[in-house]
Amino acid sequence: MDRTIAIEEALAGTGEKDWILITGKGHETYQQSYHYPVKNDEEAVSFLDEK
Repeated sequence: MDRTIAIEEALAGTGEKDWILITGKGHETYQQSYHYPVKNDEEAVSFLDEK
């Protein structure tokens, strides 16, 4: 599953005082492509926050 989509869905389901915890994914032996133009989870949160 694309982590950017999962982060987007988590952000959409939160309220003003809710928290989202994004945990590490561990070592990857492959290059993952993302739905949005980001390279990591931190960029995904920033990008989706501006959207």
